[in-house]
Formats: sequence, C-alpha cells, structure tokens
Amino acid sequence: MFRLFLALVLAAFVSAAGYRLRALSASGALAATCVGTVAFAWGDVRWYGPLVVFFLSGSFLFRPFPHAGRTVEDQDRPRTWKQVCASGGTLPAFLAGAYAFPSSASLFLGTYVALLAAQTADTWATEAGIRWGGVPRDVLTGRPLAPGASGGVTAVGTLFGISGAVVLATSAFLLASSYAASSAPSQGEAPENFDFLLTFSPPSFFLLVGAGIAGLFMDSLFGALWERPHSTRSAFRLSNEAVNFLSGHLAALLYAAAAFGISSGR
Repeated sequence: MFRLFLALVLAAFVSAAGYRLRALSASGALAATCVGTVAFAWGDVRWYGPLVVFFLSGSFLFRPFPHAGRTVEDQDRPRTWKQVCASGGTLPAFLAGAYAFPSSASLFLGTYVALLAAQTADTWATEAGIRWGGVPRDVLTGRPLAPGASGGVTAVGTLFGISGAVVLATSAFLLASSYAASSAPSQGEAPENFDFLLTFSPPSFFLLVGAGIAGLFMDSLFGALWERPHSTRSAFRLSNEAVNFLSGHLAALLYAAAAFGISSGR
C-alpha cells in the first residue's frame, strides 16, 4: 500500500510539473498521473524509465527552438488526455500481461518499449520537420504540402525520427542492463525473466529501432490516407490521436511477432 501511495505522489508530482511547464493540459496531467502511478507502483525501472525518456524528450527537447515566425508558446501546445492515452496509455495492459504470463514478461516489456520507440520517432520527426525540414512532401505522391500537414515527410524529420527510435532503444537497454546488474542474485547471473529480448544484442536492438521506424512511416501513411482534411483518397477519417495509437501499436505488434519468432527458433 505504501508503494502505491508513493507511486501516486511521484506520478502526480511529475504530472504537475508537466502541467506547470505547459507540457500537459489539465486532462493530460490527470491521465499521465494514472499511467505513471501504474508504472511506478507495479513496474520497475525497465518500465517507467523509457516512458520518462519519451515524455521528457518529446515535451522539452525541441522547446528552445520555436517554429519559424511563431513563438514557443504558440507552437508547443500541451498534451491532452487523448494524446497521453494514445502514446502510452496501454502500459497497464502490457504490465498485466507480464504479471499474468511471467515466462513471457520480457516479450511484453519489449513490445511496450517498441511502442514507445515508435511514438518517440514520430514525435521527434514531427517537431524537427516543422522547424528545420522545409517543405514536406506527400509520403504517397511526393507532392509538396504545407508544413505540419498530415502525411507529409521531410528528410530532416525522418533523420530525427530514426534518431529518436535509436535514443529510446538505447535508453531501454541501458536501464535494463542497470536492472540486471542490481537484481542479479550473484555476479554474472541474470535475474528471472531477463532474456535476450532486452540485453545488449544486435538482433534485439535492431528489432526495437526497426519497430520505431515502422511506426514512423505508418503514421505518415495513415495520416495521408485517413487524417488529412479534404483528402479524396478515402471516405474513412481518423483523428490525429487515433492515427498515433494505430501506427504505434501496429509497430509494437510487428516487434512482438518478430521477437516471438526469434525466441521460438532459439
């Protein structure tokens, strides 16, 4: 009970700071408090660490660099509850899966980290592309679009997006390595459920980065097809939050399928 209380206090403090700094709206702060409480209470540093990296980098990394012709206050709008839930709100489901199926805990954890890698890649690509990418191009046709238009890509934004996936994956590996070192029963022995999926190995690292990149391009594709106003490509419409949720979770599922296949073939 004390751990739950402490987790609530810590999550509320972080969310309040985000609200104070205009990174979160009131509803976004409430949603972040709920997600953060679950992460701090029932997860370890491997769960809440990458979530913190995603939040801090997405909210503050680009803030000192306003968009051309507009101020930081005009551009950096706080995240709402919908955006918080679309980006990382399914953490309780992944944690529940890890507790329900302990032998597959690393798979659930890795899948959640893959989701965060995709969301980080998309956030970095969007923020960098609007600031320094110039005229974006339609991901399907290559035609120029207005800056910030759904389905638009830039070379600068893409490079930053890939970098975001790499940073998130690297942070996850560093945190997992730290957890392994502190939790090992004896020197050189890994704790239970700490398998190759979250150790320093090229296959697992590239799976996470690949999932992030896949999510980045799926977000652009879905945005071009279903999000852009006045698009004639489809009568079906999705909000920005729905596109983020769909692309991120599809990328996570791709990671899960690939990781499960590799693990089964070992």
